[in-house]
Amino acid sequence: MPPSSALPPQEQGDVAVGFDKDETVADLLDRLIESELTSSQVLELTDSLGDGVIDLLFDELARGRRRASAVRAFDRSMAEVPGIALMISADRGADPMAEAYRAAGLRVLARRGTQRDFQLVFALSTAHELTPAPIATLDALEEALVGIFERYPGHVPAVRPYIGGLDAGQRVRVIRSLGQHGQARPYGSERTLALLADLLVEFKPYRTMILAQMGRLDSSSAEAGAMARVRGLLGSPDRAVQREAVLTVGKLEDMESFGLLIDMLEHEDKRLQSTVHWSLKRISGRTFRPDPRQWRAWHRAENTWWAERAPELFGLLTGEKAGDMAVALNELATHRLFRHSIAAALSPLFDSRRNDIVLLCCSAAYSLRSRAVLPGLVQSLSHPDARIQNKALQGLTLITGIDLPPSADAWREALDV
Repeated sequence: MPPSSALPPQEQGDVAVGFDKDETVADLLDRLIESELTSSQVLELTDSLGDGVIDLLFDELARGRRRASAVRAFDRSMAEVPGIALMISADRGADPMAEAYRAAGLRVLARRGTQRDFQLVFALSTAHELTPAPIATLDALEEALVGIFERYPGHVPAVRPYIGGLDAGQRVRVIRSLGQHGQARPYGSERTLALLADLLVEFKPYRTMILAQMGRLDSSSAEAGAMARVRGLLGSPDRAVQREAVLTVGKLEDMESFGLLIDMLEHEDKRLQSTVHWSLKRISGRTFRPDPRQWRAWHRAENTWWAERAPELFGLLTGEKAGDMAVALNELATHRLFRHSIAAALSPLFDSRRNDIVLLCCSAAYSLRSRAVLPGLVQSLSHPDARIQNKALQGLTLITGIDLPPSADAWREALDV
């Protein structure tokens, strides 16, 4: 519903603040601001107006159409809501009204909570006396965590100490929020992947779900320690966990698991065989039949190329001839299995004083699609050569799917590099 629309019929009538049946959300917001409501009165509004109307009020505030000083006063009042909600809900225990207060407080934190508010988030989500936790509280908990993660991605690991004290429903929502955050911010999710990998060890009953959330992250986030834990589950006796681990190494394009996956093509479980075949194709970029002999032959040839031919090509990258570099980069970029190692070797060349070499690096970066090239591309946005700036921006946009202006600072913040 657009902010200028009339309030929904089910929300019309006489309420605490009162409004005409044809009054718009914008009109109501004007009167709320002018009345200088206290934060406790704002909480009462959550019950009297309904969640949908409160959400529309937030949207209207975000549009910045109201008088700045009045909005700041209203914002300050809203900032107090979570704390007051906790006090009220603690007094009311399992009262349904307390659930509304808790959910209202968590929704406020979803929009404006900071990295210092995790304790308040979990206090609100566990203040009830019901088992399992109410659905509305669980939904609001997930929303609050995703909101804070998005604003403060570097503080994702701070939730770990709270997870052990949660009930099953709450724990599931925290794990899901990690996957949602990592998917929304794919090129800044190494911390999220590392935390999920730690949870694989600590919370074994949730392994299938944790692996599924890890699979939502971008392959550039894959980190050696985290992936080693996932590979350790490829031989799990639990078939559901084993299959999810196979999917996860495929989605995260873990080349270290390639030999293990080839062996698993001979597994007696046909469904697992199909999943293994999908992962092999995803990692390699090849479309061979599910024939272990064919995959082994290709893998052996790739390893031979890496040991014998790749060093010669890397030598050309350090030379002075742009033509030789172009030939080397073209060949290197076709070997997907080693793309992260190749990208790491390419990264120092972004510092070259020769524009033609930097331009070549920007062009090769898209083919490699590795996080290792992102700092170099971001750095190139500040290059004095407009061709390099444009090529770097094109590469960043194509690799990440993010649409940002050609500002190095904006991209550093977005990618957490």
